Amino acid sequence: MPKISVIVPVYNTENYIGRCIDSILNQSFSNFELILINDGSNDRSSEIIKNYEDNRIVFIDNNNNGVSETRNIGIKAAKGEYIQFVDSDDFIDKDMLKDTLKLLEDSNADCVMTGLYLDIEQDSKISTSTQTFEYFEAENKKDIALNVLARMGGTYINSPINKLYKRNIIIENNIFMDKSIDLGEDFLFNLMYLKFCNKVIFSDKCYYHYWMKIENNLTFKFRENKLDLMYLMYKKSEEYFKLSRLSKDEYRDLNNLFIKWMYSCFIDLHNSGCNLTYKEKIKYLKEAIVKYDNIIKGTNNLGLVQRILKLTLKYPSIVLLISKIMYTIKVKYRNLIYR
Repeated sequence: MPKISVIVPVYNTENYIGRCIDSILNQSFSNFELILINDGSNDRSSEIIKNYEDNRIVFIDNNNNGVSETRNIGIKAAKGEYIQFVDSDDFIDKDMLKDTLKLLEDSNADCVMTGLYLDIEQDSKISTSTQTFEYFEAENKKDIALNVLARMGGTYINSPINKLYKRNIIIENNIFMDKSIDLGEDFLFNLMYLKFCNKVIFSDKCYYHYWMKIENNLTFKFRENKLDLMYLMYKKSEEYFKLSRLSKDEYRDLNNLFIKWMYSCFIDLHNSGCNLTYKEKIKYLKEAIVKYDNIIKGTNNLGLVQRILKLTLKYPSIVLLISKIMYTIKVKYRNLIYR
């Protein structure tokens, strides 16, 4: 029986899948199974996988189901005591499985979260930064929730890839990715999982290399329902914090974070794929600001930048201008944003 099941959804990553597989097979810890699920790729990904001869590999060839359902298929196929997700265009350092497993078992924790290397490719050049936080061992539900809230900006909490999970917690509580949504489903999966955790290790170590290509990154695409999905994340976060016995004052920073999430949606208005006219953009902004006015009013103790952003929400034309500047910065200096 393998100790860890490493689940890798694969979709059209022929240029990267070999690097990903090699980084897993070459781990200093060897008692794992590698579940590679081809999600209907139409490139050479499947062919590359089949060239590997290693009895730890479990290959599942599927039609296209999307990344959420593909991860669910991996969870159902997993036999390991623990689960680690890896994306097929990413790779991991050789001691990741060994170190995170030791940390989890020595501490009798339910989950270990680690930092990430952010490898950002633009114009064929790669720049690497890190996203990590101070080490902390949270030993009760309230402390876990407070540390989740403090780390909610960026990828550290949201993604499943920098975490070691207990499979029995997932299976016994029927925790799976929501395949009906295409944004935040991994974050919601983590919130569901954390509800059943009594101890979580927030590690400051980085092992996982998260690759992003500026030219085709999904976050740049304009989707009219994106802000609604952000609100769903907000409401689920609120439910989790209440369940964890945080007071409204203790999770008030969630409102402050929503200001940032709103602007992340407004930035996408300037993507070349957004076909809205200037008037339609202004209308979209007005409706969004009115719809979430209660959350905006519920912010407090904002930093200088957030205070300015909150103030601009009274003036949709200024919001459009500032979001255009932010979009330009986001495209040109993506690596700085994630520091």
